[in-house]
Amino acid sequence: MNSRFLFLLSLIFFKILYSQNDTSEVVFYGGKRIFYYPDKELVILLESSFVRYSIYEVKACSIIYDLKNQILKAYKKDNMVIFSAQKDTIIGEELHFNVNNKKGMMKKARTKIGDGYFYADEIWLIREKVLHAVNCTYTTCEFYPSHYHFFAQKVKILIDDIAIVEPISLHFLTIKPPFVAAPFWFFPIGEKRKSGLLPFRAGRSKEEGFYFKRLAYYLVINEHADLTFYLDLMQKKGIMPKVEGIYDYSPLSKGQFVGSFISESPTKKRRYSFILQHTSKFFFKTELSSKIDYQSDAKFIQDYAEEKIEWLRSEVSSVVNIKKTYKNFGQGNLYLENKKDFINNINYFLLPSLSFSLVSRRVIKNFANFSPSFRLENYYALLKDTIKNYEQRVSGNLGLFLTPNFLRNFRFGSFSYKKRKEIMKGEIKKEYSNFSTNANFGLSQLFLNSWHISENLGYFQEWNFYKDSIKTTIHYPIYINSGITFYRIYFLNLFSLKGFLHTLSPNINLNYEPEVKRNLPNFKEKPKSIFLGFNIVNNFNIKYLRKNEEIKRDFLILNVSGSYSLLEKTLSPININGEVKIFEERNIKFNSSFSLLYNFKENIFEPILTNNLEWEGEIFKICSLNIKLNNIISKTYHMVQNSGYLNFSTIKFNFSFGYNGKEKKFTDYSISIWKDLHCWEGIFNFSKFGTLWRYDFKLRIKKIPEVAIGKDIFGFLLK
Repeated sequence: MNSRFLFLLSLIFFKILYSQNDTSEVVFYGGKRIFYYPDKELVILLESSFVRYSIYEVKACSIIYDLKNQILKAYKKDNMVIFSAQKDTIIGEELHFNVNNKKGMMKKARTKIGDGYFYADEIWLIREKVLHAVNCTYTTCEFYPSHYHFFAQKVKILIDDIAIVEPISLHFLTIKPPFVAAPFWFFPIGEKRKSGLLPFRAGRSKEEGFYFKRLAYYLVINEHADLTFYLDLMQKKGIMPKVEGIYDYSPLSKGQFVGSFISESPTKKRRYSFILQHTSKFFFKTELSSKIDYQSDAKFIQDYAEEKIEWLRSEVSSVVNIKKTYKNFGQGNLYLENKKDFINNINYFLLPSLSFSLVSRRVIKNFANFSPSFRLENYYALLKDTIKNYEQRVSGNLGLFLTPNFLRNFRFGSFSYKKRKEIMKGEIKKEYSNFSTNANFGLSQLFLNSWHISENLGYFQEWNFYKDSIKTTIHYPIYINSGITFYRIYFLNLFSLKGFLHTLSPNINLNYEPEVKRNLPNFKEKPKSIFLGFNIVNNFNIKYLRKNEEIKRDFLILNVSGSYSLLEKTLSPININGEVKIFEERNIKFNSSFSLLYNFKENIFEPILTNNLEWEGEIFKICSLNIKLNNIISKTYHMVQNSGYLNFSTIKFNFSFGYNGKEKKFTDYSISIWKDLHCWEGIFNFSKFGTLWRYDFKLRIKKIPEVAIGKDIFGFLLK
């Protein structure tokens, strides 16, 4: 029961009865029988009587209007008293209202507020913007008796501010003993955000004992920021305070943060988690974006996750990026990162990474462009607290490239410098530096829009500097590629099939690297390597009719690739892979992909077949069924993954499982059930992954999902 329960205040007496802006003094009234007593200045209206005043209207069996004292009274007989203002209506048995001082009360009042229904024995407007209500109930169930309701003996309402309830309890049907209760509570109300307490949870678990979780206070700082303070009280673990904040000062800055801490009672271990996301304008018109994610140990989130366990999370990462853009000139970036791998106990640091790049500039019109870039990185890693690796990297590129159509690629002036030091237990085990540079020049030609040829010449040189020596490596790779595309249309009239288009694209390439002598390529000697590579792509596109509609889609894609070394006279493994799209209709899709790898040298044949089936449809118009089946078969493993849902009108099933056919066991499975219970909904979840498993169930109110009864309440019965 949140602000929906008490939003009544603005609808009943403040909005309906109290109006500072109303200056109209004209009162209209009528009825089948009207009695007027001049000496008492009293008007009595009987049978279908009404009084209209400004935007307000009262309808009742009988109305007494005291003109002298400006007091209006309305009573029920055959019909209820109806008080309305524009679209808002409240119904009761008796109404008393002073037109002058704007005070009044209604007995046995009820009204519809949003998605719910409110009832009170008495509602009093005691002074400006202050309401009192006695014996109040609220429910979103339209049945009588309702499936559930909230009850409060006394409610004090401060218009557009807060509502104080004492006590408050949740009841089912007509059962008098409450299911849960609290001595008092208060809620922020009105259209604006208000500070106030939030609903909490109580229960018992094997690991935590009896607990109260999410005891929370919501604090509105201003219209741009708020804080929520949480407190988890756990019998076996201790006290865990949490804080969550959100701020939005766009376009200057916005972000959010979540932090929690606990000193566990049994172990005296201090554990924490802190996550911050922030973006803002920074110094010198830069843009700052950051994500800070720290936690004390690998299992903190898993141990204290409330709804979704993060089973596979094994590392946290924090980054800070500062970007400066120079219009029509370039961009600079400062990037910091810290990543912690809990499983391998490795801490990575990138402090900092600094880069700068210029926008593309024309050097020679329609011929050459210039776009240089530069990057500096300082990296180190701490492995298992005993090994430290340091590395500084400097890289850049002049970004000079040519633009004529016949030039496919031209890159010149790329370089990289790296300095590395490896330390184990305080002793330097390895230290060296490295400098490399490379360039690339390529041409491309196209003939008859189907046959293409490309040539590429590269240069790469590397210097490795050690304490007492220098090692130099130079490469001059040459690459020539040629391919052509053929098309053939086949016309067929077989059932609904009308024909298919076959596209054949053979491609061959030559990779040649000469020996190097005196830092120059030597083509007279035997090359370092030379091999031919090939690739053949087949694509079959079919055309067929479906309900007089012509459909075109891919049916089969087949790719064959491999290479042959002219020096070693050996053929590399041949790789054949493809995909067959058997069905692609509206309610069923079925396709198979396959990969065949054959190693001639070792006579090893490695096939992999993957089948994917998805079907969705109605069964006898009473339910909808969806099934997704994935099957992977190879020589070393056989995996089956299945998921889907079965939905009836009032109950829904979701399921998934994984099965290892080689080991003949399930790897994971999960099931969830949703049941419609009129104004409630029931949810059950069970999931297992490896040796980890979790279950949860809850009943929650549809219109007020934060009110839920679940495993937290009944946990002590199930452990």
